[in-house]
Amino acid sequence: MLPSKNDFPANIQKVLYGIAGFLCAATATCVLAQTSYPNKPIKMVVPQGPGGSNDILARIFGQKAGELLGTTFVIENRSGAGGNIAHVFVAKSAPDGYTVLYNTSSLILNLTLYANPGYDVAKDFEPVVLTATVPEVLMVHPSVPATTAAEFIAYLRANPGKVSYISSGPGNITHLLMELFLKANNLNAVHIPYRGTGGSGLTDLVAGRAQAYFGTPLSSSPYFKDGRLRPLAVTMLKRVRSLPNVPTLNESVMPGFEASAWQGLVAPAATSAANISRLNAAMNTMLADAETRTKLEAQDVIPLGSTPAEYATHLRNEQERWGAIIRGAGVKLD
Repeated sequence: MLPSKNDFPANIQKVLYGIAGFLCAATATCVLAQTSYPNKPIKMVVPQGPGGSNDILARIFGQKAGELLGTTFVIENRSGAGGNIAHVFVAKSAPDGYTVLYNTSSLILNLTLYANPGYDVAKDFEPVVLTATVPEVLMVHPSVPATTAAEFIAYLRANPGKVSYISSGPGNITHLLMELFLKANNLNAVHIPYRGTGGSGLTDLVAGRAQAYFGTPLSSSPYFKDGRLRPLAVTMLKRVRSLPNVPTLNESVMPGFEASAWQGLVAPAATSAANISRLNAAMNTMLADAETRTKLEAQDVIPLGSTPAEYATHLRNEQERWGAIIRGAGVKLD
């Protein structure tokens, strides 16, 4: 029979605990499996429909973080009201660590877009981690006779109100980016909002029932490759890996312009610090994994990672930044 820990002197016990701790630390799964939380599946609510870039990333991150935590992340898509349906649902959920929100920038955009979004980020949520940022791409249907952003501007100017564009919903960053693009160039086009663009939105764009969209390479690259959609410009200061010949808006028609679709994880307010810490550790371990980072970066997804405090600061800064942009553009969704 093997000796128990009580059969060893105290100093030997410390050595054994140190060795065990070292061996356990060598495997992240072991480290993350030392407490009772989580002991059942975690519901990860996504504010968009299935198939879009946010849903794709939530499923990738949820699967890998679940493996580290020894549980399963169950994805629940709750689209509508620009994300507010999901935001309010999670804000009102039990703060037990078993319901979390895989949020996008809409979480803070809606605070300015809506007079009463139904939640307050600072009061109703506990930040967990900033997961990733994804560049947006201005793209058009091939029926549009434009191969550059400048040519698209000229086409819009010659056809006022005749071009339609899709978005992932009113107030979504895909909507706001086009509004900013149009206002900056004194143009107008018809907005066709969808509940996410992973399904019918992109289907309609590819079919030519709409002509333009600001979307991510992650969800749109298959259509670029086969010529069913044409990328014109990207929204970050640097060109993206998968589209090296596509210029940025900054270097073409909108000097100084930079924007991206960032994502993160939040939990209901009053979720315990211990549970927040375990979620944060799992997500950061996953985001630091070399294989995961390589796969994400190959799809033009920039993995980040942060402490809860750093993510809280990011949320405050983005609320201030985008609040000013939205008010300046005069966009309101009530």
